[in-house]
Amino acid sequence: LEFRRVLFRSGCWPGSSAGTYLGGRIQLQNAASITTDWELRGTVSGNLVAMPSFVLAFTDLDTGWGSEWLSATGHSSYYLEPTTTVQVDTTPVNPTFKATAANVPSATNPDPRYMGQAQKDASVQLTYTNTASWQITFTIDGGASQRPDGRGFGFAGWSNMQETCSPTNSPTKAPTKAPTGAPTKIPTKSPTN
Repeated sequence: LEFRRVLFRSGCWPGSSAGTYLGGRIQLQNAASITTDWELRGTVSGNLVAMPSFVLAFTDLDTGWGSEWLSATGHSSYYLEPTTTVQVDTTPVNPTFKATAANVPSATNPDPRYMGQAQKDASVQLTYTNTASWQITFTIDGGASQRPDGRGFGFAGWSNMQETCSPTNSPTKAPTKAPTGAPTKIPTKSPTN
């Protein structure tokens, strides 16, 4: 198991304050499976911290040197593109997301905010609500065990799969022309202009 490029961000991209996001890559040898424990902990206290809402997108689910699949606990919902190549099995307690497309080409930009349609089709986005800990099982079924680098699962707390930030309120009315007159000492009769 290998974690790379792990980073934490507050807010939607860029400059919003809704949510906390992370990203990286998990690499497994072929014909392997691992269950990972994920926790959100306070940086000072070290205590578990339940986030009101956050997302994790898992990218690069494809086949070729073995089929990639994952199963996650604790999520409140999931999102797949309408043209997805990820097969969902909802019969177990925790849905399983399995790759069906062979060797999905890598994105020209590795940033999950700029995935092309082929990359979005090979991804799943999980939404977690009031969650501090969960498990994810990653599996590579079959494939050539002699491949030295195995296969990888990308993950990110932000992607261009689905809008994850709350929309802003509609704009306010334009301000009045400046300057306005000084207030009157005696109230005027209603209605005023």
